Amino acid sequence: MTTPGHAGGGRSRDDGPTRGDLQPRFSTNRVLAIAAGVLGTLALIAGDTPTPGGAGAATALDLAAAIRADPDGVVVLDVRDEGSFAEFLAPRARRFDGAPEDTPSLLREIGVTAAGRVFVTGGPLADPRPAWLALRRAGFENAHYILDIATAWLDDIVSPVGSPDMSAAERETWDRHAELSRYFGGFPRIAARSDDADESTSARLRRAKRRGCAF
Repeated sequence: MTTPGHAGGGRSRDDGPTRGDLQPRFSTNRVLAIAAGVLGTLALIAGDTPTPGGAGAATALDLAAAIRADPDGVVVLDVRDEGSFAEFLAPRARRFDGAPEDTPSLLREIGVTAAGRVFVTGGPLADPRPAWLALRRAGFENAHYILDIATAWLDDIVSPVGSPDMSAAERETWDRHAELSRYFGGFPRIAARSDDADESTSARLRRAKRRGCAF
């Protein structure tokens, strides 16, 4: 398992296990993992966990602030496929392709206790909530999820847009947001409308990389 993260415009690697330490025993059982994911999603539909925006839901700003405050105290598990992970990975992200119910034991193996700060990130084809739900049931009270990490990171960190009609209080909040964006190499700006609102996530990622953002 790889942890190719970046903060402050750079890229870093922690001292945790490599991708090879964690993936083989899961990837050999991928069919069971997919089945478990389906069962987890059915549990979500049945009402075991909140809808997006409810308890447990986090934003890219939450993740960025947590990493900046304590980079070694945050674990990011990305449940997307290899292609999506290669296209974009959040700072500190580790790819996880195991069954959702294996998530708590994985974290314990790498020394993360139930008090650890954990973000499970996903995408349009990879729901992070089954793994998050398994963590919460196992007592990981500081576990959170982000449904679509690539889009969220682009919107909130890489190219956030502030309204030109902000109040004084909103401007104060925006200034803190913009400063955090710049810390991670973003390009915050004030405009009536985002220039890339109609672009696909992949196109936005390519443009961000051309501008010097490191993923």
